[in-house]
Amino acid sequence: MAGISTLDTVLKKLTEIAMKQLTPWISSVLVALGTYLGTLWAELNAAPKLIGYLLIITAILTGITVLALTSLLRMYLTYSRFQEAYGSLWDKDFNMRCMSCKKPLKPSSQGTFIYYCADPACNSKHILKDSNGVELTKQAAIDLIKSSV
Repeated sequence: MAGISTLDTVLKKLTEIAMKQLTPWISSVLVALGTYLGTLWAELNAAPKLIGYLLIITAILTGITVLALTSLLRMYLTYSRFQEAYGSLWDKDFNMRCMSCKKPLKPSSQGTFIYYCADPACNSKHILKDSNGVELTKQAAIDLIKSSV
């Protein structure tokens, strides 16, 4: 039963993320389609004043489309970046990622400073160390990253 509720939660979260990612694209397509149909209608009616107004509207909607695409690009760049520090990659929420495959790391039973990749195919070993070679705990590494930013 717990697996089903976890699956429902994951699917709900994935749907939310997909909607956030697709909303700018969908709005851009709708704006472009509306602009095209409006221009086509104006050409059919051949009203010079209407064509002028539609050109102004086209310019405004093009600007809105560019802004939507720019915000999508900024969102992609913000959420896709990892910071390399102390022997692993870190995301914006200070979760550790594998340097080889970028999948999450899991703690080792060998020590508080040793982590392994969660992907069994990769299973890379990561040791948290500072520039002097001193081993760090995860929280110590997070504190050092926060203090350097």
